[in-house]
Amino acid sequence: FPAEMMEISRLIREQKLYMKMDEKIMARIQLGQNKVGNRIAISIILAALIIGSSVLIIAKTPPVIVGTSLIGWTGYVLSVIMGAWLAWSIIKKD
Repeated sequence: FPAEMMEISRLIREQKLYMKMDEKIMARIQLGQNKVGNRIAISIILAALIIGSSVLIIAKTPPVIVGTSLIGWTGYVLSVIMGAWLAWSIIKKD
């Protein structure tokens, strides 16, 4: 294995190493990366929304209904809707 790595790095240095890439395969890889990136972004937004809603509820930010923040509960509801949509899209497409 080390000898093979030395050979590969020698070929790279001498610019004699070539890679053939198929456009169809690259398109599939890029599509997969886009899916993963979008899911991570939505997950981070969901986490921030849940944490922010929790802070609003604990702080009892007005308007307060039945002792809890209405804005905080709205954030929770949006989190549930977005989380369900994310889960559905993952299950449906994979």
